[in-house]
Amino acid sequence: MVCAPVYLPWLPGALEELWDRSGLLHLGGAQVVTRYELMTRIRDALALPTEVVPVSGDDPLPAPRRPARLVLRSVHHGLLGPGLDDALGDMVRGGPAGRP
Repeated sequence: MVCAPVYLPWLPGALEELWDRSGLLHLGGAQVVTRYELMTRIRDALALPTEVVPVSGDDPLPAPRRPARLVLRSVHHGLLGPGLDDALGDMVRGGPAGRP
């Protein structure tokens, strides 16, 4: 599965910028990554002592299956969250990254 992860500390500024807009809006991160890549990069950046195990799309899931490509982009604005490297660096430093 792939996704465009959103770094939550970036979200309030983005919502403030989009507050007066109407219609269906999607906010996403700047990069599309697999969930495995996302979790592996978070583990490595934060030096977490854990194993990230890849799961094949054929493995049985306890919940309803989701689409393999779950990436939403809005055509109503060009606002994208910070890239994964910026967000992970921010998490390591403990400060805000990429405020819109």
